[in-house]
Parts: sequence; C-alpha cells; structure tokens
Amino acid sequence: MALDAVTGSGRTRWSITPDALASLRADAERLADDAIQRDGYVTAYLTGEADAPTLVPNVYGQGLLRQLQGVRSALARAWVESDGQLAVIGRRVTLQSGDGARRCYTIVIPGRGDPANGCVAADSPVGHAVYRRRIGEEVQVEAPNGSWTATIVAVE
Repeated sequence: MALDAVTGSGRTRWSITPDALASLRADAERLADDAIQRDGYVTAYLTGEADAPTLVPNVYGQGLLRQLQGVRSALARAWVESDGQLAVIGRRVTLQSGDGARRCYTIVIPGRGDPANGCVAADSPVGHAVYRRRIGEEVQVEAPNGSWTATIVAVE
C-alpha cells in the first residue's frame, strides 16, 4: 500500500529533511530579493490612477513571483521528518528494476522536478511511488509512458 503525503486541515503536508527545509527558506529569501533587486517590476499607470503609478511585475518578475509562491506554499506545508530511513523531500533514492538496472533520484518539492538531472517532484509518478517508503520496499511507478516496478535499494 502506497503511503501518501500526510494531510491536515484538508491540505497536503510534505515530509522534508532539515537540510531541504533550510534550502527552501534560503530559496524564498533569494527569490524575494531577486524580484525587487533585479528589475522584476515596471512602473505603470493603471486605469483610474492618473497621478499614482503602480509597480507591476514584468514578465521576469511574474516568473519570480510564481516561483516564490510555489516555495512559500511548500514551506507552509512542510514538516521535518525525523526518521532517516524514509524517502522524503531532500533525500536521494536508488531504485533497482528486475533486470538489475539502477536509477537514482533526489526527491524535491512539487514544481521543481527535473528528471533529466535526477530530481523528481514528490507528486510526480516516481516521487509518488517512493515518497515515505523504505529500503527493501517494492514500488510500482505509474508513468505516462508505462508502468514499471522497482525495489528501493538505498535512501540517503
């Protein structure tokens, strides 16, 4: 039986390592600073504001604000997992398929997955299959390009 993200108050909560939590906090600070310091805003006159210009995010600023919103949302839902044996956000998981092939992934927050670089979001097919699982457990990955089964051989 797959273990899903812990829920509370109707919102998904994410188990995360202390290091990953610290990294998310640093990302939030950096993104907030970048939105302001790197010309993430432009001055514009909105309808009915002839004398009072408003700062409006430009395309670059809008992208930074979307990223910041995602990180802040993850921070609001994060809780530090004390069990070092569980595959949670911030940990690297090694999977071995029946033919002996191994795949390694680092679990990251939703929206930050980059499988080509070994990062899978906790809510992606691979992330969902391994999230809160342990070494030795067999997982079934239901991916768009097909299903596959593997065993978790390492959680770091």
